[in-house]
Amino acid sequence: MSGLFGRNEITEPFLVDLISPLQSSFIPGRGITDNAILVQEVVHFIHHSRAKKGPIAFKTDLEKACDRPNWDFLEPTLHDFGFPPTTISLIMSCVRSSNSSVLWNGAKTGHFTLSRGLRQGDPLPPYLFVFCMDKLSLSIQQKVLSGI
Repeated sequence: MSGLFGRNEITEPFLVDLISPLQSSFIPGRGITDNAILVQEVVHFIHHSRAKKGPIAFKTDLEKACDRPNWDFLEPTLHDFGFPPTTISLIMSCVRSSNSSVLWNGAKTGHFTLSRGLRQGDPLPPYLFVFCMDKLSLSIQQKVLSGI
């Protein structure tokens, strides 16, 4: 195990074939620092563009985004990536089995069931998050290409 969430030598090689080249986190051979270089190039291009209707760039704040994926988005995303229904069912069963409690004035409250997000510390959530981000990226790309 290495890295922030650990590595999984079994699943990582398959991710390279499933996830678009636009995604860099948790994918072998891709570095998140490449994104900083890409952003510099895009900003330089926009700054020097002379077009009247020029290019535009959006910065998306993904702080704590791994904690927030909606399970109703995750399940069809796994389907769209071609996971078998039994695998999706197993993954969603693990994801939905989460519950939490809160310390309130030093006393533990009762458990409550979560309705979204991915558990930290498990080896699977980073990869599920990458699938969700790839689906979001592809949706944005489709809107841009269709002129919306």
